[in-house]
Amino acid sequence: MEDDLSLAPTIIIVLAMLPECIGQGATHESRFGAKPKFLTKPRKKPPYIFPTVPTRFIDALPVIPTGKACCRRRPGWLSDTPTLRRDIIALIVASESHPFCKVGRVVTMGKAAAGLARGYSYNNCYNEDGLESSGRRWRAWEGHLARLYVVNYVAVAVFAASMYRIVRLWDGSLNRMHFFPLAVPFIGVFASMTYLFGFFGISVISGVMDPPFVSSPAPSSKDRSAAPAAGLPKRFSPTEEGSSDYSLDNPEVIIVGAGTAGASAAATFARQGRKVLLVERCMSEQDRIVGELLQPGGLRALERLGLDACAKEGTDSVVVDGYAIIRSAETGGAAAEAEGRLDSVMLYYPESDPENRSELFGKGVKPAAAAAAAKGGEAGRRPCSREGGVPRGRSFHNCRFVQRLREAAQAEPNVRVVEGTVSALLEGDGGEVVGVRYREAVKGEGQEEERVTREVRAPLTVVADGIWSGLRKCANTNRPQKLSTFVGVLVKHAADAAPVPHKHCGHVVLAHPSPILIYQISSTETRVLVDVAGAMPSAADGGLSAHLREKSAPQLPAMFRPAFLEAVARGDVKSMPNRAMPASSVHRPGALLLGDALNMRHPLTGGGMTVALKDVELLSELLRGVPLRDAAAVASAAARFHAGRRAHAATINILANALYHVFSTPEGPASKGTRVDLQAACFDYLSLGGCYSAGPVGLLSGLSPAPWALTTHFFMVAFHGCREHLLPVPTPGGVLRVYRLLHVATKIIMPLLEQEGSTFLAWWPFRKAIQLVLPWEHERWENQ
Repeated sequence: MEDDLSLAPTIIIVLAMLPECIGQGATHESRFGAKPKFLTKPRKKPPYIFPTVPTRFIDALPVIPTGKACCRRRPGWLSDTPTLRRDIIALIVASESHPFCKVGRVVTMGKAAAGLARGYSYNNCYNEDGLESSGRRWRAWEGHLARLYVVNYVAVAVFAASMYRIVRLWDGSLNRMHFFPLAVPFIGVFASMTYLFGFFGISVISGVMDPPFVSSPAPSSKDRSAAPAAGLPKRFSPTEEGSSDYSLDNPEVIIVGAGTAGASAAATFARQGRKVLLVERCMSEQDRIVGELLQPGGLRALERLGLDACAKEGTDSVVVDGYAIIRSAETGGAAAEAEGRLDSVMLYYPESDPENRSELFGKGVKPAAAAAAAKGGEAGRRPCSREGGVPRGRSFHNCRFVQRLREAAQAEPNVRVVEGTVSALLEGDGGEVVGVRYREAVKGEGQEEERVTREVRAPLTVVADGIWSGLRKCANTNRPQKLSTFVGVLVKHAADAAPVPHKHCGHVVLAHPSPILIYQISSTETRVLVDVAGAMPSAADGGLSAHLREKSAPQLPAMFRPAFLEAVARGDVKSMPNRAMPASSVHRPGALLLGDALNMRHPLTGGGMTVALKDVELLSELLRGVPLRDAAAVASAAARFHAGRRAHAATINILANALYHVFSTPEGPASKGTRVDLQAACFDYLSLGGCYSAGPVGLLSGLSPAPWALTTHFFMVAFHGCREHLLPVPTPGGVLRVYRLLHVATKIIMPLLEQEGSTFLAWWPFRKAIQLVLPWEHERWENQ
């Protein structure tokens, strides 16, 4: 919920200042006199703001955007946004146990914001007395809380009295055309409703706002283009001293599956000092056709985990600068093809990580390619490295990347790797997961392998066994839904001579009936993924090869077509089903899910590994220092994990599944026409440049975890498509076409928003209101 977290304090500051300033009528100088001593001389702070609020937890929070509009009198007090962030969040967390519960939390947050806007900084209240002084300040805020409740009761009373007066005077005033007697009660109703709307609006925001933690704090504004500093980040330092109660034979954490999520989690937990048992069915390289493109957001997570060398070194990986969207002749590019050119739009990654809401939306963002071109094209390209550089992606063979992650995990002295198959999870008397049962291949006396069943127990079991997980049912009641099938073709070529239209870019070909992906995975190989919706042609009778030659090849760029046909004739073809599955926030004591075992989406946008790595980063930090035998502490961390991952996971999930439906044109006279209109509107929208392309690219890259921005851009695409049918003069046919276009867009996005529950459109009143105008609920399962 990062976007809610960043928006709420700004709203709260404005609303909370009103009753304070009106009721008190005091400026900072009139109330406090000269500047308070504790504001003029910084004091050394104790290690904890409150006994239950570690400073390192608050340091990981994103910077809350604030503006001078929040306080015109003393804007200087708001210049230190990290301090403002800590002040407000500290008061939120401390009020969790307040007797007024969530309303107390809301009001306390509002009063804290009002005080901060006047220059009354809670976090700087420390003096030599340390926490004793902070306790006195907290009691002062409780006094503010009580006074604000009185104001609430007064507002309700004013509203009731004004409504009563209006009802009594309404008929008489209308008959005599005397409206003046109604003016005062109308003002009372307006004022009280405005106040109550603001107060309960804050309550709603606080109710949906999760405990304050996110996985990817924004970089410092001192160097907006800089990546994380060289060396391992402080919170992912080298191996720490762990508990002496555990050993490699008696682990603290069991991880099932050594893929992207499992191997990176094992290395990260081991560096925190925990003893880890990593169980993997097969440790040899597995040739897969998915998980081959890592977006910049995922690479940033790897950098913070200290594992970025696994993607950058020893894999023959290729730097990815962005995407090229290409229209085929069957989807609107016929005129361009007749002229011998490509009908395409280039979408480059931004030159820096977004820092505020405007940049999350795409405003003021400069594409990295523009900076590179100004420095001399390829000569000006900067690598995405830990020492610095613009956000970049990486493409590679998935098996090589995973093997490098496994090597990093095996290199940790706190990790023991076992090659075996987990058959079941062990349960305790209370139904909690206490370990695993697995079969391991061992050599007997005759040097012949024997399958031996073993049991290992640990306080925490992490299930990360991938798309075909047989253990996810322990904590996820959702079932995977098959969307389509990817047919992978491997095109081979000379070193650094890929026959693609745009080097160092992924290519999305808008083919009919579903898209085709092209991206380089090594210096001598390029992957083509042909999406096949519905029934899969048979490879045994030659149906699949015929489909690739006759339907897919003619829609590819002309310069790439010969190499593709050669690869098809050579038989370098594999297939993989594309599945989607929402995450479940159900917590099973003793077990947690990661990776595809927890959550899946269509791989069109290449966001799966980004979500998995950000989840690993978030979970490892939430569990840092937590005794895993403490079930309540682990349950609290799990709840924070599911809440904290919602921003980045929901953004990538919704974008991937929605884009797949927009870029697909299924057969059928009704759906095909409107789907083609929506696809054309999306292409034209991205061609506009500016925030219209920078915003979607930021979402695609995993750098902008903002579901609100995604929803806004999606409906802006739909409204952009409506212009063609309404201008210059709307006609009945054009209005009907607009309704159908909006209806199709709603049927695509609303089931996904409801599924993720990440924006206000997922709330029941808004869902039902949209259902009345644009019915979508009857098709919710078709789009999952």
